[in-house]
Order: sequence, then C-alpha cells, then structure tokens
Amino acid sequence: CQLLHSGSFVTTGTRLETSIQAALCDMIESSRNFVYMEVEKWVGGFESETAEDNRIGEALLNRVQRAVREGRAWHCYIVLPLLPALRGDIAKLGSASLLNALGRQLHALRTLVRRLCVIGVHPEAYLTVLGLRQWDTGDGVAFTQQVYVHSKVAVADDDRALVGSANCDDESLLGIGNSEVCVAIEGRSFSKSLRFALMAQHFGLGADGSGEQSLREAAANPATPSARDDIRRVARRNTLIFEDVFCVLPTDRVRSWKDLEAWRQSGPRTGFSINAKPADERLADLAGRAVLYPIEFMASEDLRLPSSRGRK
Repeated sequence: CQLLHSGSFVTTGTRLETSIQAALCDMIESSRNFVYMEVEKWVGGFESETAEDNRIGEALLNRVQRAVREGRAWHCYIVLPLLPALRGDIAKLGSASLLNALGRQLHALRTLVRRLCVIGVHPEAYLTVLGLRQWDTGDGVAFTQQVYVHSKVAVADDDRALVGSANCDDESLLGIGNSEVCVAIEGRSFSKSLRFALMAQHFGLGADGSGEQSLREAAANPATPSARDDIRRVARRNTLIFEDVFCVLPTDRVRSWKDLEAWRQSGPRTGFSINAKPADERLADLAGRAVLYPIEFMASEDLRLPSSRGRK
C-alpha cells in the first residue's frame, strides 16, 4: 500500500502535492486491459481543450491511442451520479450551481467522446459511462430516483486499486482546491473483489447466483469486447425502461430547453398505479440499477457559467 495526498500551502500548509493525479494517470496509461472508475465527479482535462487543468482526460485519450496502435482491445468504465448533489431543478434556468456542475461534467465527457472520434475510433468500443437508478412503490404508486454515487474508486486490470476521497476534477487533483487522501493498493485479491462486488451490485447479480449469466461472466472479466457489449446491452435496456415508464431526467432524448419542455409534458415522471400494464411488466425486465449516462443531455445548450467555459 502507498498513501497519496493532494494539497498545498493553501489547503494544508504544506508544499504542493499532486501524487493522486500522478498515480491515477499512471494507472490509466499503464493499464493492460481495462480501467474501472467510480467517482462522484468526473471533469477530466485536456491540453488546450477545456477550462480544466488536470490531465485525466488526456491520460484516457493517450491510452486509447496506444490500444489503436497495438491493435488490442481496451476499455474504460466510468460510473457517475446522474445529477450533482446540489439544490435546484435541472428544468429551471435559475438553478445556476446545479446546472454549472452538470454542464462541466457533460462538457468534459463530450470532449472525450469528440476527441476519440477525431482519432478515428468508435467511442463505445473504448468507453462506457454509467449512472445508477432505482424504483420503488409508496401509497400505491411507483416512483424512481437516482442512486447517488459517492465512491472514489479506480481499479486497473483487477490487480491495482486507488481508493480514497479524491474525485476526478481540478478541485481534488491539483492540490489547490481540496485536500485529499487516497491509498494505492496492489494485489489481485482486493482489487478484483472490490470491482466485482460493485459491478455485481449495479447489475443485480446476487451472491446466490441470481441474475443474467452472461452479465455474471461479463462482470468477472469486463475486458473482452463481448463483456463490454453485454454490459452496454443491459444498461441500454434499463435506460429505455426507465425513460419510457417514468419520463426521467436527465436523458439523451432531451438536447435543448425546447426538448426539455416537451419531454416534461409527455408523461409522468413519478406516480402511476403499479398495477398499470404494461408498466409493471416493463419494470420486471430491469436487471439491476445500471443505466447509460446521458452524455448528450442538453447538448445544444451550454449549461456552464461563463467563468467555467474558458481557459483559466
């Protein structure tokens, strides 16, 4: 184990320390088959591309370029909250802090996707971004809400893990925003059991062997193209069910404020008789809680505040 730190004189009264970012970039770029990341915030930076100064986005892009040169499969899985934990309503312009935080993350993810397209690859072959959503009943009606991701975990090839308090953004990684601590752990037993336990929970794989067998095999070895396809297939199916039944937000079906207004009027976001068919039958087809993260949500709008749009 190795203890890593992010801080500076401003945050901790010590010299600038960015060893968490260095370890995470090294983990990504030196990984052989896959990287699994589960974080509360992912706002990766790119050289001369975004307002972010961290290099997590650049590290992912470099690793994909290496995979292309070598002709080998490689994949990155990222699990994020569907919405930031900030007050506000994403359907209202007045929710500036919420929209800015969401906009920064969406912009960073879309930048990564666009950069992958520029180098001539299909982003889905190398990148899967997931969120988590659940549903329940109360007083005879069904409702849905996101499962908020507060983890800060990265696992590479099931033999290295980084666990602690740092998100993938400037505030956590550059040492000048927040003071963070992480532990780098080498060892297949811990790394694989941690990563598998998280994926099993997200895709409804029980310890008793319940759940889709193809998904269990994919979670056991997520590096293969077939595993990637199975994971994306089930997440896409879950996404469509939640969207069709609850008209959830955020969704890739909403690209603008005009789309958003039409979407909100298209059906109930919560509250319908649980015995209403075919809604109950569709919900029975869910496999766990994983859904595709809506990277194209409000893609025709810039949700960021002006101060978050340019280079610092």
